[in-house]
Amino acid sequence: MTTRVHPTAQVSADATLEDGVEVGPWCWVGPGVHLGAGTRLHAHAVVEGPARLGPGNEVFPFAVLGGAPQDRSHQGEPTTLEVGARNVFREQVTVHRGTRKDRGVTRIGSGGLFMVGCHVAHDAQVGDGVTLANGTMLAGHVWVGDHVVTGGAVAVQPFVRLGEGCFLAGGAMVERDVPPFVIAGGDRARVRGLNKVGLRRRGVPEASVRALEQAVRRLFFGQEPRAEALARLGASDPQDPWVRGLLAFLREPRLRPGVTVEPGPGLRGECKPPVTASRASLCLPAAHEGLARGTGVATLPDAAVPRRDFHASPFSAPHDASAHRSCPRRPACHHQRHHRSPGRVPSRRVVLRRRGA
Repeated sequence: MTTRVHPTAQVSADATLEDGVEVGPWCWVGPGVHLGAGTRLHAHAVVEGPARLGPGNEVFPFAVLGGAPQDRSHQGEPTTLEVGARNVFREQVTVHRGTRKDRGVTRIGSGGLFMVGCHVAHDAQVGDGVTLANGTMLAGHVWVGDHVVTGGAVAVQPFVRLGEGCFLAGGAMVERDVPPFVIAGGDRARVRGLNKVGLRRRGVPEASVRALEQAVRRLFFGQEPRAEALARLGASDPQDPWVRGLLAFLREPRLRPGVTVEPGPGLRGECKPPVTASRASLCLPAAHEGLARGTGVATLPDAAVPRRDFHASPFSAPHDASAHRSCPRRPACHHQRHHRSPGRVPSRRVVLRRRGA
């Protein structure tokens, strides 16, 4: 097989093209780029280096692979992008290199399909056989397991893990880890059930599907707290390997940023501790006092914080209007509509006027 490069394409002298590579019109291949055998770049595709693409990848028009990370700490360090084999990057997909604050490498496995407008940010680690639908956005340092599928317009915040074989429904806003083999959806995304269709497509035995369904029902939809349910399931020593994989994922600690941000005024890099209360509870005066002390923990009564916050809506706790009137941050408070008495339904006054009045 011979390498074909269109006369209008710009290929750096420091780039390496293996046999069978095809570079279309008006493409850009930067220095330090390695294109594996059989890789095809359609017209106007861009691959910047340092980057290494395995064999059989296909990059469609206006996709940009290996661009500099969108991170203020990046000062042009030689970080890299590593891509496996047989991936398809459709139009306007962007994949950025890593940063020095992490591994310095953004990795993508093999056999993935990245549909139109997807974004993979710096230091992301993406597994094999993933399918990311149009407009899926993976933030920095995200970890994606094998065979993950997303619907359109899904957003995943930094340092989140997506477990193997999970499915994210369209429009899901993911702010915490998604366990393997489940369906998650909503804003903010919550577990909705077991991804039976994905498991059966992969040829998982029916007995394992039933065992996973029982485990998911007990962990995420049972009456006991998840920590207790996880401990009881682990103590029972399940023999099914798929259930063991689910429990092992839940036992692992969440990804955490490995960098310390120096505090500064305003938007100049101020780093605040995470808030442990629900969003609706933050309008209580006690919550504002806790945040003002810089502890990041709101002192609230037990009834104000749901026991199982994974399924609780952030606006599920109604409050009386007096709480908002006594709120020390009332001018800056954005939750006036949640300071209502339980059972009251807010109404709107509609005024009808005759034409010409």
